[in-house]
Amino acid sequence: MVNYYQPQYDIRTNKVAAVEVLPRIRTLDGVLVYANKRQPFIERNGLEHTLFFTSLRMAMLDMTLSSLDINLSINVSKNTLSDKAFCSSVADVLNEFRFNPKKLTLEINEHADCLDVLDALINITNLKLLGVGFAIENFGNGTNPYGQLTSLPVTELKVSRSYVKKAMKHYGSQQIVFGAISVAQSLGLRCVAEGVEDIATLEYLKQNKVDYAQGRLLSKPVTITKLTRLMANSNTTRRPTKRAKKRTTVLLVDTRISRLASLKKSLELQSADFTVLTASTRKKAKQLFSDKAISFVICDESHRREVERLIAESPNASHLFVLHENYVEPRIPENLYYQDASHLSAVKIKRLIKSHLSLEKELDVLSRLSSQEKVVLNQIYQGEACKKIARDLDISFKTVSTYKTRIFQKLGVHNDIECVRLLSGFSPEALGRQLVLEKETA
Repeated sequence: MVNYYQPQYDIRTNKVAAVEVLPRIRTLDGVLVYANKRQPFIERNGLEHTLFFTSLRMAMLDMTLSSLDINLSINVSKNTLSDKAFCSSVADVLNEFRFNPKKLTLEINEHADCLDVLDALINITNLKLLGVGFAIENFGNGTNPYGQLTSLPVTELKVSRSYVKKAMKHYGSQQIVFGAISVAQSLGLRCVAEGVEDIATLEYLKQNKVDYAQGRLLSKPVTITKLTRLMANSNTTRRPTKRAKKRTTVLLVDTRISRLASLKKSLELQSADFTVLTASTRKKAKQLFSDKAISFVICDESHRREVERLIAESPNASHLFVLHENYVEPRIPENLYYQDASHLSAVKIKRLIKSHLSLEKELDVLSRLSSQEKVVLNQIYQGEACKKIARDLDISFKTVSTYKTRIFQKLGVHNDIECVRLLSGFSPEALGRQLVLEKETA
């Protein structure tokens, strides 16, 4: 017998975070086959216990010899779990190899209902006290998928590959995957998606914040030698390309060169996200407008008209802050902002710019929604239940549920509570522009 290891990749870091142990048995003609392909023979001859502990010892020996510090997952059958000596035997193996119990996860198949076996429940409880984790495997395939989740000290939920691999082709499968992810997140469990075979599915899982993913797209099951090489190279081969952070270009216009230099230095110290340019003449400002994509322009009243003309001629949209000496002058146009400059500071300007950037980001998020989705979102934000939303909008309950699913996916949330929490952090101006107007239109 030989162990193969199925890498599980952390979705956020794109690194191998864990491996599932997949024992293979060599047949009489020398061919290696997965042990689960011979499950009926193994069960018939009472070899489940032997297979589990042989595979577990080999895995821990492989990890020790290769010096890999990684989480291990291994399948365990109901019959093996029901052995009275199971807990003590696992503890002995952990002590023998000095393996951290918190890095071991035992996978229980969803079909293996352990709730009716007292010895199995005792073993699970005692091992959990040691720090060993438990996962429900093939979630979604059983007749009672939630029974063991609520009764066993589960730490991980593995979404069945039969649904994951069809998630982007079959709407029903996609909704089951989405529901399983939501259940795991609601219960505070680590969620692992099996059977990831294409990029579209991987992107969907990333969007819905799955923790780990495994499948042929990421890596096939490998031997310990290949796993060691994969782990050594994972920092370079699997790390996503780091994109440069987008910087905000700010143009300061003032004839007083000393004030320009002082404000430029202060702004650059305040935020590394700003690229600060200066212009003391109209010619210099015009040249910068033609060469750079300027986001914000800061000037005093004496330069306002010239700068407004430059902004009107520029192909890029810029926002103008006109600084008065001793008063605040409110104006209607969206692209004009007036700020009291009697105690001018880089902190004030930074806060002003950050506030506007946040507003633009919030408006961009809400603009992803259709008009009807915004109306439904407004009702959710008001705390209305699905039945009341359906009655108020004169649509079916099922249609409301469909709208909610789309809204949650577009906003990157998973339930009503997260949705309300997200909107509570938005500015009243963004909500007023996007939601209140849609409600009045409806």
